[in-house]
Amino acid sequence: MLVNMGGDNNGTPDAAIQINANGREISGWARVAGMCGTSAGITYFDVVFDHAFATYGVWNGPTWNNKGTSASGPNTGAYVSFDLPGGGTVLARTAISYVSVANAQANLAAESPAASFNNAGFDAMKTSADAGWNAYLNKILISGGSPAERQTFYTALYHCLQAPSVVSDANRQYIGFDGKVHALPAGRTQYGWFSGWDIYRCECQLLAILDPVRAGDMAQSLIQDFQEGGAMPRWGNAFGDGGIMVGDDAVPIIAGIYAFGVRNFDVPAALTAMEKAATTPNLKGRNGTYERPGLADYLQKGYVPAGVGQGGYGPVSMTLEYCADDFAMARLATAAGDSGKASRAMDRAQHWRNL
Repeated sequence: MLVNMGGDNNGTPDAAIQINANGREISGWARVAGMCGTSAGITYFDVVFDHAFATYGVWNGPTWNNKGTSASGPNTGAYVSFDLPGGGTVLARTAISYVSVANAQANLAAESPAASFNNAGFDAMKTSADAGWNAYLNKILISGGSPAERQTFYTALYHCLQAPSVVSDANRQYIGFDGKVHALPAGRTQYGWFSGWDIYRCECQLLAILDPVRAGDMAQSLIQDFQEGGAMPRWGNAFGDGGIMVGDDAVPIIAGIYAFGVRNFDVPAALTAMEKAATTPNLKGRNGTYERPGLADYLQKGYVPAGVGQGGYGPVSMTLEYCADDFAMARLATAAGDSGKASRAMDRAQHWRNL
């Protein structure tokens, strides 16, 4: 079995891997390059096997080191083999973390304990996963159509439930947008991988219907991103914002989640973050991404002109997106009883007339 630490399609800037032969364990980390401009960060992992290694080693570029136990660099990896003279199955249990190898090991112990590391435990985990997904998919029951059309529907629903995804660990630690380790209060979960412009129109509203508790955690996660990183993301992964797409997409995501009945997040803090981003030109996160490129012109002229910098593009689209964002903020502020923020945001939302 090969564990290729340099296999990222976007390139691997750096990585490290460690073999613990006595523990039948491989652990390590890889620095991800980021996708579509999203922030780079580190993913840690730990994997434990139920059979001893017959042979093992590591590589670094073209150099192989038989019986080697560690390697580092962008083109590194490890290999192990197993002696199964009568055939059989090798079981592996694995976990990841965005915080540390130690947290990945703790996640593994919490979510896939050694006591259930056998064939029966594997079957039980598979059964549990099947039941969990089936429970989610059964929240929407459909009839009619062809079998292929029903399969398409439930496949799409399955895809909708895959992101935003959990970025906090079993001990509730996560990497904030300030690059520091934070701990959540009991009962909360941190989410990342918000493809904001792609999901604010309908997916987040669907998630609010299907799982309001998770949807509330998603809204609160965006607020945490603002408080820790200085701005809410337009396309956030687990580490920061990539600034992809136009518009201030976290605003309609949060407002949409609220509009569909979710209340388990800090609404005043959300409105504070929204208004600051809507009235503070050049507001950007720690990694340099502007939350609202072209905002100074939008506030002064009532539209975003062509040729705007700061990572902005599509001036007509940007203007309309900001109007939609401000309208969403106005509706949330009205629902929360904050007439001042509601009035100011609704005034800005009329800038579409200037086009």
